[in-house]
Amino acid sequence: MNVILVAVLGWLAIGLEMGLKGTLSLQFGSATAAPSFVLPLAVFIALCAPAMQATWTCLILGAFLDLTAPQAMAGENITVLGPYAVGLVLACQFVLGIRGLVIRRHPLAVVMLSAIAAAIMHITVTAFFTVRAILGDPLVWNTSQELLGRLISAGLTCVTAFFIALTLAPLAPLLGLAAGRGWVRR
Repeated sequence: MNVILVAVLGWLAIGLEMGLKGTLSLQFGSATAAPSFVLPLAVFIALCAPAMQATWTCLILGAFLDLTAPQAMAGENITVLGPYAVGLVLACQFVLGIRGLVIRRHPLAVVMLSAIAAAIMHITVTAFFTVRAILGDPLVWNTSQELLGRLISAGLTCVTAFFIALTLAPLAPLLGLAAGRGWVRR
């Protein structure tokens, strides 16, 4: 795997996510939802890379998501390192477990797995902050509103995943993820 190119793509995905989250966000009642750009990249890497490299890449991408998504407390914002990292690693483990059952070269595999992986990641993040709120942290947190917005975000991620899959497919050989006709090494 070409670590430098993966790092550049991760940096671009995090930049797109930070820059376009406000623009692409939708209101559903009191819940806000926005698609992810980082998660389809992580799913693509988990589909194509060796398991250990995919897991470490997802852990690092999740840590960067943690660092760029501060949570509101009573009066200030805090950065909590861990929820997105753990959630993205769990999503990666799901993709690693199921990648033998899907056609990895097909863009719709990335789309569908991105939606499921996003749901896994967001449920993990919601559970983490809900436990923190129950234990007495003064978080500004409404579990049902957060979970609804995050699950809608998982569905919206399908749109970005389609375009990211089409963009990354030709880059797979440069990433060191393809051999022969497909995206993956056999």
